[in-house]
Amino acid sequence: YGEVTSETKNILIEAAHFDPVSIARTARRHKIPSEASRRFERGVDTQLQPAAAQMAANLLEQFGGAKPSTSPCDVNNTQSRNVIVFKANEVQRVAGLEVDLNRISDILTDIGCSVAGGGNGSFSVLPPTWRPDLNEPCDLVEEIARLIGYDEIPVKVPAVPVTGRTGLTTQQQTRRAIAYELAETGFVESLSYPFVGEEDIKAFRQNVDEVAEVSVRIANPLAGDRPWLRRSVLMTLAGTVRRNLHRGLTDISMYELGHVYFSDPNAPAIPALPGSVRPSNAELAALDAGLPEQPLHVAALLTGHAEETGWLGTHRDVDWSDAVEALQRVGKRIGVKFILEQFKAQDAPSSWHPGRSAQVCVLAEDGSSVNLGVVGELHPHVCEALDLPKHSAAFELDLTELFKNMLMKPVQAKPISTFPPVKQDFAFTAPIELKANELQSAIEKSAGDLLESVELFDVYEGEQLGEGLRSLAYSVTFRANDRTLSGEEMEEVRKKITDAAEVLHATLRV
Repeated sequence: YGEVTSETKNILIEAAHFDPVSIARTARRHKIPSEASRRFERGVDTQLQPAAAQMAANLLEQFGGAKPSTSPCDVNNTQSRNVIVFKANEVQRVAGLEVDLNRISDILTDIGCSVAGGGNGSFSVLPPTWRPDLNEPCDLVEEIARLIGYDEIPVKVPAVPVTGRTGLTTQQQTRRAIAYELAETGFVESLSYPFVGEEDIKAFRQNVDEVAEVSVRIANPLAGDRPWLRRSVLMTLAGTVRRNLHRGLTDISMYELGHVYFSDPNAPAIPALPGSVRPSNAELAALDAGLPEQPLHVAALLTGHAEETGWLGTHRDVDWSDAVEALQRVGKRIGVKFILEQFKAQDAPSSWHPGRSAQVCVLAEDGSSVNLGVVGELHPHVCEALDLPKHSAAFELDLTELFKNMLMKPVQAKPISTFPPVKQDFAFTAPIELKANELQSAIEKSAGDLLESVELFDVYEGEQLGEGLRSLAYSVTFRANDRTLSGEEMEEVRKKITDAAEVLHATLRV
């Protein structure tokens, strides 16, 4: 029978021990975790079973009137524990603690170990069966340090010989500068899991089958609904922003620095390397060749109000200009001039607003334009799918590509002038096809060394200007290092700027 009844005469008591590795694999393979599987996969005393079975028999005899068998069967196939050769000086070498031999022997004995030797500073230690975590000399050092007290470990700065260049590399400095600039601008850094699923891909208006074909699939994902590694940091960052919005936050500006993963169907298979010997350089190269491409990206996302209601006026919602401003701040911090090329409506990426997004480029050493990413507003359907406010703005850049092509020049500090500045405003009527940064570059070249700063402060389009025209207004500050600028000098500079603008078919408004 499968149960004890009033007619039961014989009861078989079994106390078993199960292999931890087999239990762990079986529970994961069949997806049936249990209290027993969790207990056995973490290790159970291999010699506890006879005592447990005997205790059960004694209880049945004491309270149930049972008569135990005089010939129990014990099948023990467990492996005996290996003896650890433990040198006492390991405690000093690993933990920095000076402990005498007698105290080491006493501590190991107190935790259940059988200790022999010690005369030459070396012990033969047999760990108890109820401590499966004690397998190596370093495990014994950890136990000794724990029982003596971690607060007794001396704090010493290791003396490491310094050879070659030290400090952060240029790329590390640039990455840190980007993070600092975004944090100082008001963004909060986020660190999200790089896993995405069908819902994330659909929310960004992308085809699931096409994206899955070029994505890295995880063999054993933490969540079954997110089986792929991300191809965009913005995709996982948007999920973080959405969770914060659902928790009651309103005005959120977040950024993340992280890797994306691109699958290469033509990549060679990753070789199985032996674990007992160090791989050769050729084997390591073959291993690297089979790995997916993992460039470093930075993404930022802004939602809610860019400016709150105050004595300066009512609040202003976030739009594409806030993302562009954050991007330009990053470029100024690292000494890179980003070039924005607005997409045509039919060429805009599916996740971005077709009229309020632009491609971010940078000029390489050979003068070619290198695409780094996108800046602007997210598509209204993306905002709706992710429960984001309307006009949510963002940008994402490929920093690995930026590091390859950015011109690393030392920042030249300008001397501080004690002479007064001269500020003038220039309002140009220009063709709508003329980019604002092209006209600004013309102003900078014409002003020469007298230019201190130039800023676009107004863009206007209206019937008064005519069809195909718009007004671009710049605030320009001039200053000389050795003199006060005269009226004649300013007239000459103003004429140079006007002439340069006319070459671009932009005329100065009177």
